[in-house]
Amino acid sequence: MVSSLLLSLLLVVAAPAGARVQRVPPLDDCGADPSFAAFRVELEQAIARKDSGLLLGVVADGIEVDFGGGAGRAHFAETWALDRPEASPLWGELGEVLRLGCAGDGQGGYWMPSLVMAEDYEDGFTAAVAIRPGALLHAAPDPLSPVVATLEWDVLTVPQWEWDAPWQRVEMADGRSGHVRTEDIRSPIDYRALFEPVDGRWRMTVFIAGD
Repeated sequence: MVSSLLLSLLLVVAAPAGARVQRVPPLDDCGADPSFAAFRVELEQAIARKDSGLLLGVVADGIEVDFGGGAGRAHFAETWALDRPEASPLWGELGEVLRLGCAGDGQGGYWMPSLVMAEDYEDGFTAAVAIRPGALLHAAPDPLSPVVATLEWDVLTVPQWEWDAPWQRVEMADGRSGHVRTEDIRSPIDYRALFEPVDGRWRMTVFIAGD
């Protein structure tokens, strides 16, 4: 005989019948482009070494930095404190952007991460993608609470982002809801980069967050 506690857990974990799951796994549209593949390796090396000189060498003169009109290589360097590269948060942000795929923009450029080009979001401000396969959706903001689902690139809704909180309450496309660690999800309007050919060389022309 199933105990009442076990039955309640089964009801929490089980997905509804005919459940619809939305997923946005990373794309790699640029992997077959030899020139961009070489450029990406160069950029990854700059990130690993925190080499601000090499990085600024691939930043476009007029790079878009924010939605307040901020643009240009000097403004980019100032925004990310590249005069103190060891302490700059840029390396973590840009490294995560490169990790999460690459999607063509239809005009010869590439957006990273690829999830920014997906059309699976009802509202970009409340959307999120589970970016760490195997991340757990819990019934409460507690790792010891029942597991509602195991996530893998799932598209989620975050009714109210709590940006500085370690957990977010989210809803799945199939109706299940719960809490997930903030580090395990990403908003499609978080930092993203656009890389385009400029005068015969690849340049980062946009690195921006928000909408």
